[in-house]
This record gives sequence, C-alpha cells and structure tokens, in this order.
Amino acid sequence: EHSVYSVIPPEGCAAILWNDRNRAPEAAAALRLTAHHTLESGLVDGVVPEPPGGAHRDAAAMGAILGSKIEEELAQLCTRDSNQLAELRYDRVRNYGRWEERAATAVEAPAPAIQT
Repeated sequence: EHSVYSVIPPEGCAAILWNDRNRAPEAAAALRLTAHHTLESGLVDGVVPEPPGGAHRDAAAMGAILGSKIEEELAQLCTRDSNQLAELRYDRVRNYGRWEERAATAVEAPAPAIQT
C-alpha cells in the first residue's frame, strides 16, 4: 500500500530534467510512482492494505494479510486453464510501458544554457 516503484529516484529525475534536485517533489508527481499509480497503469493487479502503522511496524499482521491475499489470488487463477493463463500473461506483458500523455502532468524542459 505504501510502496513505490521507480527506475530513478525523484531527486535524480529532477537533477536530469531541471538541473535542480530541489524539484524532487515535482518529479515524484510526474513519475507517478505510488502503489495506486502502478495499479492505475496496470503494472500490478491490486494494492494490499497494510496494518495500522505500516507493514514495518507489524510484520506478523502484514504476513497474515499478504498470505490471505495470495491465497485469494491463487484460488482465482486455479479456475482458469493454462491457455487462458498464458494469454493473460502475454497480454499483460505486452501492455507494460504503455502510457498516456496528459497536459496537466507535462514536464517543462530546462532552458538551454547560454554561454558567453
């Protein structure tokens, strides 16, 4: 629930795009790296809720929640034949990397440096 997924930290992204690591919060928003963003983009099948205080505070409770969720998902998968599973996996992997451009989240390119 509170995990993130990114190929670059927001500070690194901000440094590359704007030459300013202080714009990390803006880069984080543009990267859409939260668990809920990965769900929206189809990279994950669901978001597992964490126990109060977070998974790091109650590993046993998180293990029970995660174990229950895995059992649910496996039960659903077991209702499908191997051809359906292979097709679903193929479709899922083929859709990785697709994105949608939105004007509201457009990232401004840095102004070129002028040398005198």
